[in-house]
Amino acid sequence: METYIIYLESNIFAIAILFIPLLGLRHSRKQAVGERIFIKAAIMNIVTLTLDILCWYCDGRILFGSLYANKIVYALYYISSGSFVFLWALYVDFRVYADIDNMRRRMYPLSIPLVAITATAIISIFQNCIFYFDSAGGYHRGEFFALNPALVGIFVLYSAVLLLRRRHIVSAITRGDCAMFTFIAIITVTGILQSFFYGLNIVWMGTALSLLIVYSAIQNRHTMLDPLTGLNNRGRFDYYLGASLSSPHPEHLCLMLMDVDDFKLINDKYGHTAGDIVLSKMGELLAKACSQGHRSDFLARYGGDEFVLICRREDDETLIKIAQYIKDCVKDASDAGDFPSPLSLSIGWARYDPKDMLSSQDLIAAADRAMYVDKNAM
Repeated sequence: METYIIYLESNIFAIAILFIPLLGLRHSRKQAVGERIFIKAAIMNIVTLTLDILCWYCDGRILFGSLYANKIVYALYYISSGSFVFLWALYVDFRVYADIDNMRRRMYPLSIPLVAITATAIISIFQNCIFYFDSAGGYHRGEFFALNPALVGIFVLYSAVLLLRRRHIVSAITRGDCAMFTFIAIITVTGILQSFFYGLNIVWMGTALSLLIVYSAIQNRHTMLDPLTGLNNRGRFDYYLGASLSSPHPEHLCLMLMDVDDFKLINDKYGHTAGDIVLSKMGELLAKACSQGHRSDFLARYGGDEFVLICRREDDETLIKIAQYIKDCVKDASDAGDFPSPLSLSIGWARYDPKDMLSSQDLIAAADRAMYVDKNAM
């Protein structure tokens, strides 16, 4: 009984931990797709922890005078634990690709292991597959118990592969990446230990702590992003530009300033809500267009209807091609009717010259002058 009390206290503590990110994100005025998936994963972790408590309570007891009640509790536990890791895999998928349509398409093949987990758990109610009970209500692992952690491991492996792939997409591992790697490491180590040593109560406590770490990274990410466009915000831009100018070979650093032409007319004609929608779509469009460049390229919303790209290129011809490609992408979207009225961008760029430029403001001013030259040439 004393062991069960300790088990109960640890699981309740883990549930309490999960309410921190759950309540924090639920009270957020604007929830992104990734955050909604994260909330569902946190809720499923709470469900799993609750069922875990019930599993330990009914081990050695016969609930309601029928072993089927015990079996149903354990079957629900295995299904909920599989569902939790499945939701985690979807969360990582969205964080890496930021594409909800493709995530939904990948969700169907990814759900195959979850269907197998659900099927084997239900079969175990009637056959000694993953688990079974003796006549006294004692829980035992079935002949095919190893199949369950193997199926769960598919989701963990999928998440790890995605994060490793992301490492080749971005220039550096972010705090959010480290948090997600921490989750994978914890669930892998604790899951293996708990599979080999029945009675250990560590895996779901570990996932609860890991989700809290990921939540901390989400909150930190919010302080660096522009809430309207999802791009890096002005504060993050100022920090990144300052750090880049202090790095080796700052003479290769280029700053490209982009301004939406006649944006004020959209606000005046269609209202500020329509203007916000245009800026949001423009942010998505620029993020997609600029993703074709180097991993170190840095895109941010500078303010109002202005965006900025920091990149490193050694020749001016490449910069001209980048600017033209971005303009073409905006024109194609405008011709396709993605905006309420035809839109275009004015783009100016400048290369950092340590001899003539004393600060980052000099670089920004040079790019700003070039942008107005481009605007007046239209």
